[in-house]
Amino acid sequence: MATLAMTPDTIHIAIADDFPVVLRGFEGYLANAPHIKIVGTALYGDEVMPLLAQNHVDLLLLDLGVPTSRENKMPYPIFHVIPQVIELYPHISVVIITMYDDVSLIKAIMETGISGYIFKDDLYAMQEFGSIITSIVRDDGRYWSPEVRRILGVSENKNEKIPSLTPRQLQVISLCATYPGKSTAQLAALMHIANSTFRNHLTDAYFKLGVPNRATAVAKARQLGLIVSGDPPPLNDPQDENE
Repeated sequence: MATLAMTPDTIHIAIADDFPVVLRGFEGYLANAPHIKIVGTALYGDEVMPLLAQNHVDLLLLDLGVPTSRENKMPYPIFHVIPQVIELYPHISVVIITMYDDVSLIKAIMETGISGYIFKDDLYAMQEFGSIITSIVRDDGRYWSPEVRRILGVSENKNEKIPSLTPRQLQVISLCATYPGKSTAQLAALMHIANSTFRNHLTDAYFKLGVPNRATAVAKARQLGLIVSGDPPPLNDPQDENE
């Protein structure tokens, strides 16, 4: 008697990318993977958490350059969001899709617990997109673009001395970069921690970066590639410049 091939359970993925043409491209890459279904897409970072709350998602594909909202074009604070996703939805695998190749940024993001870092020009990954996603979701696999491995290898050989910020400190700095007009109390509320705790993380980050205030901390972190760059909106209230 012939054995019927088992159809794998459907894998549900969500994609956050601010270019509709890129979103359509992913649909093309998955044309040969009928067991993978795109259940939702987000053009802005603020749409990600509601998208995950409203749908069953097995894997989140996240572009690092997604703007926070229609009004706030600063990059989504990924060092704040990725830990949230992993804590609230431990079954969801997070895979980065980007062209950002700063070694410090790659290392820092890998430490958040992501399952993959894919460059958009990785032709092999695009051709094998369905099988890569299946391996990550079904087999707890990982995928790093060859260029990622090359960049990390070059960095190790150079023995570059880059300040090592903790995940919490990276969260703090990335929030300061995304919301330059908010007070430390408002940013602490976003992290659900005490204002004093937020200030302690900020002070420790200042010390490691060798800077005196929020503005220079954000600038130094961008220079080192620890956070995604962006053009900050004008500050309406610079009163917390030296916080």
